[in-house]
Amino acid sequence: MIKRHIFSWFINGSMWSFLGVILAVTFFYLPQYRNPFNLHIIVDYEVDLVEVKERVKDLQILYRDEDILNTDRLLKLIRITFKNDGKTILQQAYDQSKKFGLRIENAVLLDVDVENSNSDYLKENILEKLQEQSYPESEGPIFDSVSELSLPKLIFEKGKYVSLKLYVLQIQKTKSVRFVPMGKIANIDHISITYDNKESADSYIKMFIKRLSIFVMYFVIAYFVSALIVVLTMYVILRSERYSRKFRTSRFLRINRKLTVEQKNIVKIYRTIWKIAHTKLLKALLKERLVVDFRVFIKEEIERTITKHPYLIHGYFLRDIERFEVMKLPPEIFILKEGKIELNQANKDFIISFFRQMKQLPE
Repeated sequence: MIKRHIFSWFINGSMWSFLGVILAVTFFYLPQYRNPFNLHIIVDYEVDLVEVKERVKDLQILYRDEDILNTDRLLKLIRITFKNDGKTILQQAYDQSKKFGLRIENAVLLDVDVENSNSDYLKENILEKLQEQSYPESEGPIFDSVSELSLPKLIFEKGKYVSLKLYVLQIQKTKSVRFVPMGKIANIDHISITYDNKESADSYIKMFIKRLSIFVMYFVIAYFVSALIVVLTMYVILRSERYSRKFRTSRFLRINRKLTVEQKNIVKIYRTIWKIAHTKLLKALLKERLVVDFRVFIKEEIERTITKHPYLIHGYFLRDIERFEVMKLPPEIFILKEGKIELNQANKDFIISFFRQMKQLPE
């Protein structure tokens, strides 16, 4: 039989919270472990190539016969790193019908170079691809504020990275340069871009809030799912225990047909109202380890508590006493004699034999 403290543990609120946290963390991180690919795009830094704080006579910075100092534009150097923290991305994992790379908004891409990489394969093939392209892609005055950086669909091994230096002309000073991933990789719903420069601290806050909100949502769902699981588990356990008792007692009655009325009442008591506490009490009485005088017990507990904690008053302790479970003792098995609980001696032999067969007492 399942012990009573197990049921108390089942319905304990802190246990539900613990299960909620475990399930929430599981639901939150399981998709990441199930997704083998994990490509990161990181904007490492963004600096102005030219910064003139005061006007200098006859100083010009020309781009296509246009003086940038007299416009609302900026020349910038931006370093971007592509890093694979997941499993190796093979060429067939890319969507072959779409370009792979970056769309650059509010800027014109002037030139690109590979700055660093821990893979010679990535470095050589990307350089070869970049040399085939010419930047900017259009000639004449700059009207379009969107450029594209197209990269080859290479085998991207786990732990490998490549850093690119982008030279761009920012079209408007008031609008920052924005990068949007192009293309699709299998099992990656969205390729995210992380900004490591100080100007993008707000993006970290937004990312944190987004992740926190997702985690809270998972936690709430997991909490209620865990509660439902606990309730269903308790229901199954209680039902199985009930049917087990019914089966055992029915079998006992079929084998032992010549029982007295009092003995049949003992079988009925076990079948209907018997509790775990009754079993504990029965074991304690048989081992002669239990002598309970309720009047003396309450008096001694009150005196002990007040001695140990003088600031407690009698009323507080008595309110605490009210939380104790009141259990009815069937007189066929237990009797109360002069304030003490004893085993019914008239039925002692049958009680021991019956509860041993019901696996409530050791042989």
